Formats: sequence, C-alpha cells, structure tokens
Amino acid sequence: MYTKKLEDFDLTAIEKAIELLKLYKTDRDFSSLKNDVRLCLEKKHNKVYLQDRDYCLATRFDGYMVDWLICPRCGYENFAPDFIVDAPRECCKKFYDKKREKYKS
Repeated sequence: MYTKKLEDFDLTAIEKAIELLKLYKTDRDFSSLKNDVRLCLEKKHNKVYLQDRDYCLATRFDGYMVDWLICPRCGYENFAPDFIVDAPRECCKKFYDKKREKYKS
C-alpha cells in the first residue's frame, strides 16, 4: 500500500524524501520521469519514490536517482542497479543496454 499524503510520512521517510527531491532537482535528465511527478511512500517497507502520470518510478540508490525498469518483451521489472544483475532473459539484457545508451547521449 502506498500514499501520497505527507502526514503519513514518518521522520525517516521525510528525510529520504528530501534527499530524493534534491536528486530530482539535479539529476532529472537521467530519469524517465516526465509529467506530473509526485512523491509517494510505500508504507509497508517505508520506501520513498517518485511517480509520474504514466506510472514511471524512480528512487534514490547509493546517492543516485534510479529508474524502475520493465522489460517490454517479458515483463521482468526491477530498479536499474539490480535489473541487469538479476535479469532472467536475454531480452532483458538487450532492453537494459538500449536504456543505458540513452543515458550516455
């Protein structure tokens, strides 16, 4: 279950949100997030992430903002740092390589 209500964020989640928003301000060119970006909290695990109108997600990982990736062919999904490590199929690896090339240019 997730929420967009800031009153549901505890102090730890608020601190995570501040760091994520700082990254969004400086690293937004490296993210797939587009329009109507909003801050969300996944309450069960106290995870903070950003979500746009098209339900693209991004979060903070090791000081960087990273996207949630979904392989369009098989549907495998994970945050970018774990995506290629745990990718179960060759189609996932090809998709990841295309995404990575997009960020380099």
